[in-house]
Amino acid sequence: MKPRKSGRFFRGEGEGASINNKIMGDAIGKVFPVAKEFALASLSDIERLLESPYYEVRMGAISIMDFQARENSTTPAHRKELFDLYLRRLVRDSADRTRFLYLLEVSLEACST
Repeated sequence: MKPRKSGRFFRGEGEGASINNKIMGDAIGKVFPVAKEFALASLSDIERLLESPYYEVRMGAISIMDFQARENSTTPAHRKELFDLYLRRLVRDSADRTRFLYLLEVSLEACST
C-alpha cells in the first residue's frame, strides 16, 4: 500500500490529529510476520517501539504484545505487565482520559459482580 493511499485513513495535522503520526505505507499484512519474529522482545523494547511516530511500528509493538499474551507459557504476571503497559499507553495517548477512566470503572464493576 502506498503512503498516499493509506494516508486517507489517518488524520493529518489539525483537529483530532496526532502531530507525531507518520505512515511508512507498508501493508499491515507485512507487519505481522516481522512482529512474530520479535515475539520474545522485552517490555522495554516494546515500549520503545510504542514511542515510534510510525503507525506501522506501533502496530508491530501491539502485535508483539498480542503474541506474548496468547502464548500458553506466558505467566499471569507477564500478562498483567502487558496489560498495564497497554493501559498506561492508552491513557497517556488518549485525548479523552475522563471517558477512558469511566469505561475502566464500569468494566471493573462488571467484572466484580
